[in-house]
Amino acid sequence: MKEKELIEFCKKTRLLSNRDTDRTVVIVFKEVLDKGEKTVGSTELARESGLHRLTVRHHLERLKEMGLLEEKKGKYRMKFDSLEEYIEYRRKRMLRMFDELEDMAERMDKEFFGIGGIHVKERKKERKIEIE
Repeated sequence: MKEKELIEFCKKTRLLSNRDTDRTVVIVFKEVLDKGEKTVGSTELARESGLHRLTVRHHLERLKEMGLLEEKKGKYRMKFDSLEEYIEYRRKRMLRMFDELEDMAERMDKEFFGIGGIHVKERKKERKIEIE
């Protein structure tokens, strides 16, 4: 696996933060990916990666919080069979979140601005939002 591509994946999925200047999360993530379906503990990963066990544990917990890993009795493994499956999971979660936000915004528009429904939907069509 190309390291640049893994780093870019971690950046785009917000696994890699600006605070992680040594890119230790990328190292931990790659070690977990290399294990495939096998479970692994923080002590074993620390030994194999050369990182401090607490650093490894911190990143394992972050990867778990992001939905990539599952944990049983201090052992971690990938929650999904592939990264593509994980991205599809994230996509569905985000779409649900945007639906919920849109509903909330519509209720708030009615409350604060006295507008909503068709009026707001017509204005949405008029605006064009570009994504970089």
